[in-house]
Amino acid sequence: RYSEKKSFSEQRTDTTYGWSDYFTTGKGNSLNTSLVVGRKLNDKGRTINMNFNANLINDDSDGRNYSSTYYTSSDSTRIIDQIMGTENKSNNWGITLSYVEPITSKNSLMFSYSYRQNQMDRVKNAYKQDSEGNYSVIDTAYTRKTETYYSNQNINVQFQSIHEKYEYSIGIGIEPSYPKNKVISPNTGSHS
Repeated sequence: RYSEKKSFSEQRTDTTYGWSDYFTTGKGNSLNTSLVVGRKLNDKGRTINMNFNANLINDDSDGRNYSSTYYTSSDSTRIIDQIMGTENKSNNWGITLSYVEPITSKNSLMFSYSYRQNQMDRVKNAYKQDSEGNYSVIDTAYTRKTETYYSNQNINVQFQSIHEKYEYSIGIGIEPSYPKNKVISPNTGSHS
C-alpha cells in the first residue's frame, strides 16, 4: 500500500511532506466448535439444557514499512525503514446451563447460568537496519506484546406465565465481569 500526505501546523509555520510504502503477507487458521445437549426430565415440562461453544484463532503476518517525512521548519527528514512480524492468538469459549421447573401447567421457573472467557495475545516485533544494512536492531518504538483477558458471568432467575391470550415473565439477574489488559514494550516495560 502506497500513500502520500501533506499537512500544516495550526500556526501555518511548519509544513510536512511525506510518503509511505507498506507491504504485508500473512496466514492464519481458526477452529470453531459447539455442543448443545438438552433433556426432558418429565412430562410436566421439567428440562435441562447445556450449550457450549469455543473459537480458536491463530494468524501470523510479516511485512515491511518504509516512510519518509520532510519538515520544512527544521529542514529535516525522518525516515522509518523497518520489517515487522506479528503473531495473533485468541481463544474464546463459553458455556450456558439452564433448568426449567414447572410450577403449574401455565407457570414455570427458569434458572440459568452462563460463563464466557475471551483471551487474546498479540506480539509485534519490528526491526530496523544495523550499520551493515541488516534488519537486526529491535525498533523499540514499535515492538510490543499485548495480553487481553475478559471473563463474564450471567446468573438469572425468571418466572414465566403462559396463557391462551397473553404471557408474561419477571426475572432478576446479575452479570459480574472481569477485564484485564497488559502491554509489554522494551521502552516502558510492563503496564496494565
